Amino acid sequence: MTRDDGTLLVEYQDTGVGLPDGFDAWRAETLGLTLVTSLTRQIDGTLTVVPRPGAGFALRIPLPEQ
Repeated sequence: MTRDDGTLLVEYQDTGVGLPDGFDAWRAETLGLTLVTSLTRQIDGTLTVVPRPGAGFALRIPLPEQ
């Protein structure tokens, strides 16, 4: 987790078999990704699938201005 340009960046990566070609996190039907995409929408964040070995995701959360 890092702070960058008014956002909080949360990155996740595992060492599993990876994601299939054309994977779309926004269309996934698993409970975990349904929760993550729902939360991302609610906080006006962005979720990106990161091409890495295994599964990789980057979640950017806008921080309130201080």
